[in-house]
Amino acid sequence: MKLAKEGDVNAQVFVGLAYTLGRYVKQSDEEAHYWYLKAAEQGNTVARSYVGEMYYNGKGVKKNYKKAHEWLLKAAEQGDHTAQMTLGEMYYNGEGVKQNDEEAFKWISKASAQENLSFRRIHKTIYNYNVSAEEAKKRRKENYLFFLKAAKQGSSHAQTAVGFLHLRGDGVKQSGKKAYKWLLKAIKQDNSDAKSILGVMYYDGNGVKQSYEEAHKWFLKSAKQGSSHAQFNLGGMYYMGKGVKQSYKEARKWLLKSAEQGAT
Repeated sequence: MKLAKEGDVNAQVFVGLAYTLGRYVKQSDEEAHYWYLKAAEQGNTVARSYVGEMYYNGKGVKKNYKKAHEWLLKAAEQGDHTAQMTLGEMYYNGEGVKQNDEEAFKWISKASAQENLSFRRIHKTIYNYNVSAEEAKKRRKENYLFFLKAAKQGSSHAQTAVGFLHLRGDGVKQSGKKAYKWLLKAIKQDNSDAKSILGVMYYDGNGVKQSYEEAHKWFLKSAKQGSSHAQFNLGGMYYMGKGVKQSYKEARKWLLKSAEQGAT
């Protein structure tokens, strides 16, 4: 927190993420927005994307499509795929901007070129519904079955997705045990996202016996493969001294790697 207050942009993003996730601090979307905005005003791509998404969804701040477009455009132009995808949807639906299929296609194409399809589908189909609760529940179930079919055919991305959905109880009954089973299948194929999620399970003691040491092990494996989420969590462990000797140097190293990619 000290570094964030002193103006360190990476620390500000870290604090914002911590408030978003409720990790290390009490969850607060309002506080998250406060810190993201500070980092966004310094030009941080990830923070700009998060601020835009929060204005788009009305999370932690009053919904405002005009401000959402302003911040998402800044992040999208800097290469953030989440911002590019949401910006494309805004143009497609005419949300806060004049409906424009050409602009929609341009930004969604840019996002699709760099983002993993499986996790994009999870993010966009589950968390950004503008439909009734009944329709959302139906789509969650369809989403789960979509991934389950591919998982049984051996796709490591789909196996990771199924594990993730079991862990959250999205479209299927929550089960840490089944999440663990599917994640291990993906890990046998060296899937970095599965390793990162397993690290979260060990950190929280969800479906497995709580162990910061095991969490650190899996975050490190995933982080070395380039997972921005694992890099963020690893940085947080070094920052807090959880399961490892506290080291601001290591924390900064991993948080910087995560911020450079855009942990979303």
